[in-house]
Amino acid sequence: MPAGANKILDERTMADDNRNLLSLLKKGMNVLDVGCGSGAITKIYNNHRSGWCCYGVIDISEELIGIAKERHAAIGNIFFSHRRYL
Repeated sequence: MPAGANKILDERTMADDNRNLLSLLKKGMNVLDVGCGSGAITKIYNNHRSGWCCYGVIDISEELIGIAKERHAAIGNIFFSHRRYL
């Protein structure tokens, strides 16, 4: 992943980038975010008010996973993991 890619990824939103997914998510569902990047969308999945929870996420970029872990450390049920091969 090119340096600074997290700036672009951080601007993503559910409405703009995952519009089709919104209609499929139902209260009480768990979400696995594969290719989570810096965790911007993952945090939205984990919004308890919506009833969705994201328990684990994976990305091939070790740098982006490091950013995600740092930014979202206070959220108890999101786990970020770097995987060289997805």
